[in-house]
Amino acid sequence: AGLVALVLVAIFARLMNYEIKRDEQLYVPPALLLEQYGLYADFFYNHVPGSAWLFHAVKDVLETSYLLLASRLAVFGAWLFFAGSVAWVSYALTRSAVFTLFCVLLILTNDAFLTVTGMTATNNLLPLPFAYQGLGLFIFGVSGNRGNPVAFGAGGLLLGLAATIKASAIGFIPAAALAAFLLPARLSFLSRLRRVVFPLALGGVVGALPVLLYLAADPELFLAHVVGFHTGPHVTYWA
Repeated sequence: AGLVALVLVAIFARLMNYEIKRDEQLYVPPALLLEQYGLYADFFYNHVPGSAWLFHAVKDVLETSYLLLASRLAVFGAWLFFAGSVAWVSYALTRSAVFTLFCVLLILTNDAFLTVTGMTATNNLLPLPFAYQGLGLFIFGVSGNRGNPVAFGAGGLLLGLAATIKASAIGFIPAAALAAFLLPARLSFLSRLRRVVFPLALGGVVGALPVLLYLAADPELFLAHVVGFHTGPHVTYWA
């Protein structure tokens, strides 16, 4: 525990001292703009809404005008959530403190997360703890003899929230969705539909509500920002 705490302190220091990156000029301003303007309707934002509202909420809770500080503190909160999720899932599956420590340290010292991905106020790291814990809950659910609808519902909720924060996090969902029709193998197909598929789908819909509400309000506008930009101007820029 002391070792993990020391590593987290080091991550916090690195996060607070990391140079400002260009992408943050897109992700951070909504923390303030959302007080007076509508996302997509009044200003450009080429991602799903989760991170924008998260940074806005953290700024309001801290009652600070330091937008970058509030947003990076939200990212550090994701680091804590990620470490806790890995620890909980690893220990629940193995009951080994040593293996759990090993898994947590693998995440906290991963080079892929110690650069722009996890050190800046963007949506890159934010969905990972939600997806990790969501998949963990799904595994717990199918491990029982009859399946655990509560675990599936909570897992679907977390997977939906992950996709609300970053669109590419939808990539975590198909594996669980397909497995829901096949596991636990000891259940009949109708029982799996009732105890696994339905709770997972319901949780996913609830978690994805922020995206669904924006999509329902003005689908053409939402898709122009989130999909149209990445298939048009974004491709042209890199070309």
